[in-house]
Amino acid sequence: MGTRALAVAVWLALFAAGCAPLPPAYTPVSRTEGALRVYLQPLPQEAQRLSFSIAEILAVRADGEAIALRPVFSELQGKDLIGVQKRLVSSPLPPGLYRGLSLQLGAASVLGEAGVANLLTPEKPLFIEQEFEIIRETSSTLFLSLDPERLVSGGFSFTPLFSLAKSRRQLKNLLGYATNSRSNVVSVFNKFTMEVVDTIATGSGPMGAVLDQRREWVYVALAGDDMIAAIDVGTGEIFRTARLKFGDEPVEIGLSTDGRILVSANRGSNTASIIDADSLREIERIRLPSEPTSVVMSVLQPRAFLIQPFSNTISVVDLYRREITATLTFDETPLRGALSEDGTTLYVIAKNSPNLLVIDPTNLGVTGRIFVGTGAASILVDPKTDLVYIGKKLGGVAVVDPSLLIPIDTFRVDGNAVSLDIDDDENDLLVVSSDRRTIQKLGLVSHRLSGMIEVEEGCYAVVLMGGR
Repeated sequence: MGTRALAVAVWLALFAAGCAPLPPAYTPVSRTEGALRVYLQPLPQEAQRLSFSIAEILAVRADGEAIALRPVFSELQGKDLIGVQKRLVSSPLPPGLYRGLSLQLGAASVLGEAGVANLLTPEKPLFIEQEFEIIRETSSTLFLSLDPERLVSGGFSFTPLFSLAKSRRQLKNLLGYATNSRSNVVSVFNKFTMEVVDTIATGSGPMGAVLDQRREWVYVALAGDDMIAAIDVGTGEIFRTARLKFGDEPVEIGLSTDGRILVSANRGSNTASIIDADSLREIERIRLPSEPTSVVMSVLQPRAFLIQPFSNTISVVDLYRREITATLTFDETPLRGALSEDGTTLYVIAKNSPNLLVIDPTNLGVTGRIFVGTGAASILVDPKTDLVYIGKKLGGVAVVDPSLLIPIDTFRVDGNAVSLDIDDDENDLLVVSSDRRTIQKLGLVSHRLSGMIEVEEGCYAVVLMGGR
């Protein structure tokens, strides 16, 4: 095991017990291959009573060579896939041009009035034509759809017609981005339809992310590559990177309110990097008392709050003077924080503590504690209402009214809630659940689950165009 891999393993082991979800281990990126992802689009209502299996999927190169792909799942139950998009394939492939996919079906059946009846399936593989290219260190995404017509012929033969499509340009204001640290991609999704529309290969360990709404740039921390990448929302491509020092392992980043400065929390080197957001050039690096795992940007002054759980400290960095102006130690172990809209209150969740810490950001003094229960994993302040949303690692999101000093509401959520964002366009709460590998969308008023996206291993953070 290499030095970095050993350090990550030790770090995770030391911090695993009883704490909120933290950056997971990351995997190296193949420098010689690309990747193919195939999403099965929601099945039509006509497939409600159908069940079938996929025996084999092959990627067919332009020269005719076929390469076997390993499906994420092979048994398809129609009733479970109506209105649900599922990732069918996620596989490395050699670079080159490809003609399409070959699909060999297995057993199929249909539920009728007399019960389940087996269907005949095509003996030969189905070839689904769609030219695509695999490029080194990038991810290509295809979407597989099942035509609702002629699913069953003659009453006993399963005769499906599949089609493939490439990623298509989407309206920018509908896009959301989810980082997946262990699969080394950012999932691009339509926040209205709640479907993945593309994937962007980023490099190793994409974790924290922040979106500049004005420039329409997404900044992503790549812990495994010691880099910060900038993605253009319009093109969906990485157009600029900031290479930090070896071993920095940036896990989270913050953006100043004027969009000019990025601050990177470098877990591996106990430092914070101050970065010019336009050129992605590191201006300064600040030595911290211990490993920073989270950063909160001030909305009133050019300051950043670096949260360091291992030393129970929060350090204040002045972005103009480029130095630490205060470091205070707390009885609790701070994990993550968020500022009120007016910038006068810092809210912090703490490890193994049932209380939300209310802190004066001018002197980092604790002015109050609000009981919210244990297991806090994420925190978000709604700038329109100043309500504080707290995601729990055992599921659920608590809503706190700071003026009343009590939780006033709860959202039911499946899985741990490791990242939150609010879509201002539709007034929805989006919740990342890393153990379920999903992003769930719930109405802020109705609390109704109105959509869910399947993301990938190590899903860590979500940011939205039009997010609050």
